[in-house]
Amino acid sequence: MFLVKTISFILLLAVQWTGHGQTLTTKEVKILLVVESTGQKVSHLLMFEQVEGKGKAYLVEKYRNSSFYVGLLKGTYEIYGDVVTPKKNTTVIIYTDRELFLDRKTMGPASPWAPGDLFKLGKETGKVVSNSKGELIIKT
Repeated sequence: MFLVKTISFILLLAVQWTGHGQTLTTKEVKILLVVESTGQKVSHLLMFEQVEGKGKAYLVEKYRNSSFYVGLLKGTYEIYGDVVTPKKNTTVIIYTDRELFLDRKTMGPASPWAPGDLFKLGKETGKVVSNSKGELIIKT
């Protein structure tokens, strides 16, 4: 009976822990931004080091009709698997001239965002701080 209760308790804890992300703060972490085909919104932010080895085929299959841009995140964020959610007062820099797979391009130096514009970053929204020289800087 004790063994059954112990196993049940451990399973309950495991179920609860799998639904929670880890909150981290960093000076700077490399991310991969998944940009919808319209170029108007980032659908997902991914930890670059976790998706780097998976290759183009994996990313294109999982995130159809999207482009992929390298960027940096500075501040506090939550992580669920390889998906990143920036928290308040976090800066995200998108290198708009560094599309990961050069055969598709939706963002560029002539992107329409101006300082103060709202920009969707996955589940969060930020404001454009700067848009120049291949860098789109957003603060949540």
